[in-house]
Amino acid sequence: MRFIINQRVFGKIIQDVQRALASHTTLPILSGILITAKGEEVIVSATDLEMGIESRGEAKVLEEGSIVLPGQHLSNIIRELPADDVSITLKDDLSIEIDCRNSNYCIKGFDPGDFPSLPQIEAGLSISLPQSLLKKALEEVKFAASTDENQPFLHGALLTIKSEGKVELAATNTYRLACREFVLPQAVDLDEEIKIIIPLKTLHELARLLQNEGDVTMTFKGNHIIFSFAPLLITSRLKEGQFPNYRQIIPDSFDSVYTVNRQDLLQAVRRASLIAREDSNTIEFLFRSRELEINTTESKIGRAKEIVPGELAGPEIKIAFTADYIIDVLKVIENDLAGLYIKDNRSPCVVRGLEDTEYTYILMPIQIRPAN
Repeated sequence: MRFIINQRVFGKIIQDVQRALASHTTLPILSGILITAKGEEVIVSATDLEMGIESRGEAKVLEEGSIVLPGQHLSNIIRELPADDVSITLKDDLSIEIDCRNSNYCIKGFDPGDFPSLPQIEAGLSISLPQSLLKKALEEVKFAASTDENQPFLHGALLTIKSEGKVELAATNTYRLACREFVLPQAVDLDEEIKIIIPLKTLHELARLLQNEGDVTMTFKGNHIIFSFAPLLITSRLKEGQFPNYRQIIPDSFDSVYTVNRQDLLQAVRRASLIAREDSNTIEFLFRSRELEINTTESKIGRAKEIVPGELAGPEIKIAFTADYIIDVLKVIENDLAGLYIKDNRSPCVVRGLEDTEYTYILMPIQIRPAN
């Protein structure tokens, strides 16, 4: 194998795939990146057996072939090389020689025959949609998923696609829930609705790599899903388990609705959280007719109080939340105005951009015990 490729192009495709490298593994091959030179391009891929990422870039291929190289070492070297053409040559001992201007490196590799095969797009149901649409949904939902790997069916998001082209993406850790609904630009013909759980790591990498232009194609194949958007291909094993019936916890009526400038509320909660996180990270909301009073519980370093103007429809109410859970949703709402919909201080609170009925964020309140 021998090819010549631009340093920036090579560095970019390596950077795109290396997040799929296994961080802790007893299989050395999984810490490697598979490099294949074929035709007029170089194909680079990595996997941790749960998720795989493949990218490709234009190159001058002088001799076709493939090799697996230690991912982190390769990335560090290519990143620091001059912005010029890089020559890669495979030696007989499964090592490669890297030449760029006055730099010369030799890296030992692995047999490409030992590298796990990634699922390929052949047969299977495929659905296309704008990258921007999926990226937005991921950003609005992924932070609500459980980070506890001992809750496998919550360590990701439920993707539901219905026969009429309606899509729901939902994630929860049982203390909060985020759900985005949207309609596919083109109708799909399904025998039955699709329900799959996409792992959290895949959600994060998809949100990072998707662009705001062009389409992405989702292909469903057995217990895998494949996302294809040039020059990238992301494969993911699906989570097993029964996702909770989140629809049953969405309130159908509210006694109070508070309308507030989203940015004003976000900044106030961020400031209050500087004190709240030193204790329980809990903040108390007191909704009045034209203002929201935010208080932290007394901590070892003090307390905080913020006043945020707004409009309350309904009776005054006092309720407490985890500060970070409020901050997370306010960062992704795009509307200038946010609405907080509340029944009472023991019921879930719904937060969404004003009049954005296709996005639902549910937050469980915290019961504060009176001080002794």
